[in-house]
Amino acid sequence: MTQKLLLATLLATLGCAGAAEADLVRPGPRPQPGPKPQPIPQPMPSASGNRDAVALARRDPEIAKMIVQARGGQTDQTGPAAPNETTVQLPLAGQCGFAGCSSTTLVAFTFRSSGANPMTQTVLALVSCPPIPSAQCVVRPAEVRPMGTSSEQR
Repeated sequence: MTQKLLLATLLATLGCAGAAEADLVRPGPRPQPGPKPQPIPQPMPSASGNRDAVALARRDPEIAKMIVQARGGQTDQTGPAAPNETTVQLPLAGQCGFAGCSSTTLVAFTFRSSGANPMTQTVLALVSCPPIPSAQCVVRPAEVRPMGTSSEQR
């Protein structure tokens, strides 16, 4: 009797008073694995043309003429005097919907000459593609202008 009382006191002190009378938890049905996550749909390239902003800007006649001028009259980039070209795309806007994805991208072609006093020239193109894949993208030259009038700038 003393042992039972001692054991009951010990279990009560440790907070395990109900441990001896605990029900066994029966394993329930295992949860079925959920559906596999679907991949995020990506816009498909249109069959009528490429929607790559850099390629569209290079193919535009007005931008191509500006690129040749920035290269110093060279139509290709061969030889030791060829300027170093860097191309950067900056997405400005875009939205996807039922018909497809629209996008507006700023493409910057930067040409840097070699030598002790290098010269840098940049050609900017704004490429806007509507959400309908079969519609033509619009490419036009872009320019950087200071905001406001000259009296506002100090």
